[in-house]
Amino acid sequence: MQLELENERLKHFLPDRYTEIRLRDKQLQERLSRYECAIVDYENEKKSMSEAFKQKDLDVQFIKAKYEESNGLWHNENLEK
Repeated sequence: MQLELENERLKHFLPDRYTEIRLRDKQLQERLSRYECAIVDYENEKKSMSEAFKQKDLDVQFIKAKYEESNGLWHNENLEK
C-alpha cells in the first residue's frame, strides 16, 4: 500500500520533470543551432574577405603592370625626342 502511494506521488512529478528536460533539451538545441549558424556565417565572411583580398592583390598587380608599361612608353618617347 505504501509503495502504491509513493508511486502515485511520483507519477505526478515525472511528467513535469520530463517536460522540463524536453524543454531544456529544445533550448539547448536551439542555442546550438544559433552557434552553428554563427560559425557558418563567420566562415562565409572569412572566405569572402579572403577572396576580396585576393582580388585587391590582382588589382594592384594590374595597376603596377600598367604603370610600368606607361612609364616605359613615356621613357621611350623622351629618348626619341
